[in-house]
Amino acid sequence: MYFLLKELYAMDKELKREIRRTANINGLTVILSRVLMLLFSLAASIGVAIVMNNKSPYYTGTMQIVTYSAVYLISFPILIIMSNAMHGEKFRFFDSFRKPEKSAGWIFKWIIIGIGISHLTSFISTIVFSILQTLTNTELHAGTFTTTNDLFTRLSLFIPVTVFAPIFEESIFRGCLQGSSARVGGWSTIIINGIIFGLWHCNYPQLPFGMVFGIIACYMFQKTKSIFPGMLFHLCFNLIDGSKLLLLDMEFLGSSDHSAAETADHLGTYLAVILYELFTFGIIIAALVLLIIEIAKKSDDFSVPNQYPEVSGFKKAMVYLTSPLMLLMIVLLIGYTVFNALA
Repeated sequence: MYFLLKELYAMDKELKREIRRTANINGLTVILSRVLMLLFSLAASIGVAIVMNNKSPYYTGTMQIVTYSAVYLISFPILIIMSNAMHGEKFRFFDSFRKPEKSAGWIFKWIIIGIGISHLTSFISTIVFSILQTLTNTELHAGTFTTTNDLFTRLSLFIPVTVFAPIFEESIFRGCLQGSSARVGGWSTIIINGIIFGLWHCNYPQLPFGMVFGIIACYMFQKTKSIFPGMLFHLCFNLIDGSKLLLLDMEFLGSSDHSAAETADHLGTYLAVILYELFTFGIIIAALVLLIIEIAKKSDDFSVPNQYPEVSGFKKAMVYLTSPLMLLMIVLLIGYTVFNALA
């Protein structure tokens, strides 16, 4: 510990100050995102409850579309404006809205890798969490979406997940966080900001694959210098998962108490689930093959721009992570995730 502190102290003071300032602004941005999400969600819920009868068949769908619209279309643009203003002259958010510096083939390849590796991580983490719950005799609670069989309610969830989330979450986490910290970090900020993206969901099943997803999305952003590949990656990933909510009878699948007649009536649903899982398995295999080829033949391609190569990534990561607001943000997100899982 003494030698680590000595090394950190020996860093250029100007660089250390810049990393800490960037980390504090990014930490504050993420904290405010959760606060504004809670406030706008609460305001939207109260507003819908006042003007609409909760027994209406459109109540749940209206509640979801109004809440997600308030969160994504109002609170997120506010955060983007605030983050851009706080970073000042050294960072311009809209600079990331440019033509990607990589080919369409490269982008497509990494979208396949990202989707496959993220799903593989989700599969492995599901098994691990199940084992942990069994061994510790603890039931963990996962955040769930409200789904019914009516089309309006399904669309009220499908549209925000496949349209709003890719645009606005990428704008915050790749456009603001990675865009502002890329100049001082390299791979260290790619990994840290990817992990933050997983933590931000505050839902334990999304934590592992959210981190992997975030790291790959940050890497794509860093290599292409554009936010558009990440948005497309996010869209494709959410479209695959969101299609289940839209097309399958999730209310039936979420229940385990089925009669023989009900099971017979839903054979098409079971077949669709099997086809979906086979499709996902195929993407995982394709992703692993592409990633192995990428590592074996193009290892140098994993290098990313590093404005301060004389300082190790570990040192920069430690300064970034130990900045007060960044540290506070990580503690809050971990605490909220644990609370949601155990509450």
